[in-house]
Amino acid sequence: MSAFPSLSFFSFAEITDPTKHRAFNEYHQLDHRPANLALPCVYWGERFVRTPACAAASEAPDPRYAGTHYVNYYLFSDTSPEARWEWTKLGSLAAYWGRKPDHAWSRRELGFFETLSAWAHPRVRVAPEVLPMRPQRGLHVTVEELRGDPGEMHELGEWVETVRVPGLLGLDGVAGVWTCVREDGFPVTRVAEATDGNRPTMITTVFLDGDPLAFTAQRATLPDERPPGTRLLFASPLETIVPWQWDWFDGEAGR
Repeated sequence: MSAFPSLSFFSFAEITDPTKHRAFNEYHQLDHRPANLALPCVYWGERFVRTPACAAASEAPDPRYAGTHYVNYYLFSDTSPEARWEWTKLGSLAAYWGRKPDHAWSRRELGFFETLSAWAHPRVRVAPEVLPMRPQRGLHVTVEELRGDPGEMHELGEWVETVRVPGLLGLDGVAGVWTCVREDGFPVTRVAEATDGNRPTMITTVFLDGDPLAFTAQRATLPDERPPGTRLLFASPLETIVPWQWDWFDGEAGR
């Protein structure tokens, strides 16, 4: 087993041309994702869709995330500058090879994140670092903007570790929970110094064996008594994408 994957990459993609969903999925699932997974630095990666039903059950008060259709999630076993360059270079090479068709009709929010904590539910009987490799029916992803001084971050972190995560792990169909913070959240003093529009973010990812929509309904029953320190940007169930089953948005093209 490789070293624990402390670095992750998230991409939240919106397709601005509703006729291009099939082309986007063909490219990402059959070309770009396999090429990414073949990189020595990549530990694991998967793609997820925010179907119309998932969108209806979600919260997206920030316009940067409101139109999200797809989420790409990768973990890295090598965090060196050389590994990151190979990752970045592959995306550029794809364009030079004529294998990156989505530039003109997709929009993304993306970034590298440092893992904070990872839990696997005892019933799944695998280590947290193995959890992403297990088949999953989907995820629930929450993106929150961080606000506050180091003391407030401590209170928030304590609440996440002792209240939020145990609560999530107690819901049906939860295989595990990972949390991470975007790299610009380091050092923690930077959170207090950041200005609006330039604040770091924290992501909570719930791996699901059960139905993502059923989990979201259960999640809504949990009390939210968090201390100050975050502003919600996005919270949504997502389904794992099955190859060649890409018809969720066919009706949008007609409209």
